[in-house]
Amino acid sequence: MKLSSQMTERPGDLETGFSSDEINKTHAVLSKFPTGSQVSLAKVIDGRPYFYGAINRDGDIDSIDNAHHIFDIGSVAKVLTSALLAQSVVEGKLCLDDDIAPYLGIALRGDAKISFRQLSNHTSGLPRLPPGLVWNALFKNSDNPYKDFDESSLLNYLQHQLKQKKTDKSRYSNLGAGLLGYTLSRINQCSFEALLQKELCGPLELNSTTTDRTKLGEQLVIGQDKKGKQIPFWDTASLTGAGGIYSNVTDLTTFLLANFAPSNKALQIQQQLTHEINKQVSVALGWLFIRPLSESSQPFYWHSGGTSGFSSHLLMNSETKSGLVLLSNISSMYLLKGRHLENLAFSLFKNTQTARS
Repeated sequence: MKLSSQMTERPGDLETGFSSDEINKTHAVLSKFPTGSQVSLAKVIDGRPYFYGAINRDGDIDSIDNAHHIFDIGSVAKVLTSALLAQSVVEGKLCLDDDIAPYLGIALRGDAKISFRQLSNHTSGLPRLPPGLVWNALFKNSDNPYKDFDESSLLNYLQHQLKQKKTDKSRYSNLGAGLLGYTLSRINQCSFEALLQKELCGPLELNSTTTDRTKLGEQLVIGQDKKGKQIPFWDTASLTGAGGIYSNVTDLTTFLLANFAPSNKALQIQQQLTHEINKQVSVALGWLFIRPLSESSQPFYWHSGGTSGFSSHLLMNSETKSGLVLLSNISSMYLLKGRHLENLAFSLFKNTQTARS
């Protein structure tokens, strides 16, 4: 069974739906960042989408129709990669607890055992980054740190360098999520891009979601560093499934709406909790599941993303059919100031929990 779009209304056909208070909050946050910074927002209330965008023009914050502008979504890509995993389960191509090595056709160093579930929920014991990447990011190629970690580098690591910690706890791993995407593409004997289009973007009509930015033209937003200088895009090489996808709020809203449909068996599988980090946070497949401390707040799914030129947030409550998408060309390298963007996303999402369309 393929994923299917459950849209009753296409994004972009509705009024803005953001209150003056929400717009003022958005403008106040955007004013803290350099000129040229923009945010593209979508919220879903009772399964109905609303859109708003704003841009900083030399200190003046203007509304902008950017629902179709395309951003690097950073680690939000992990959610889409795990959706592909869940689809492979539905199609009977693999089981979540299968060892990946036979699918890759290689022996992992030390006869290590790593399952698909562990790659998706970060319990594989793999490090956060491939060896040498921190050095590469700091000194050799800070503008494009993943570029040289190609397929041969990944396979060499798995066979000769792999170091695996205990698998009884969740340790966030870009390497593991990238390996998941790579393994799924090997199983399907195609590129990750071809798999993404065939199994997710095509069925859900995510027409602006891709790993190939050469397809995107003028709709592609350029990332900015902390000084507001435009910077190059990252090339994620063999780890594309961890953070090499481009999309817009229009497509990601469509993806959220598909999550609310019980008929989407793959996305229902993806929402099942697979590991508990603590009483507040669990992990599904690609999602973090948050249980707020306040009894008046409902639990929800969340993932954020960030590169040197972009920041993103994706949140949803499948019970109330509500959600929030925030995409921006604001660098994730801000330490304290970046919290303003995260707080904005959580504040806007909280409003969707009590509002009614």
